Amino acid sequence: MNQRAGKWNIPIWNEQEISVKKIRQMMKDTKGATAIEYGLIAALIAVAAITTMSALGSQLNKTFNNVTAGMKAGTG
Repeated sequence: MNQRAGKWNIPIWNEQEISVKKIRQMMKDTKGATAIEYGLIAALIAVAAITTMSALGSQLNKTFNNVTAGMKAGTG
């Protein structure tokens, strides 16, 4: 990085300096970790919702079956 190219003062980068810079940037970058955390939270919410809906669905099915049986028994 200390070298300059021609009269335009353009920095010359060697591959080692670029790779070290990229590695440092990746170590500082937490966007991927945050995305994974949000994905895990969404998955846990989905599992909880499915479990709750499944339990409520079974209870609603029993309730409607009882209502249907009561209506059939009352009309006979």
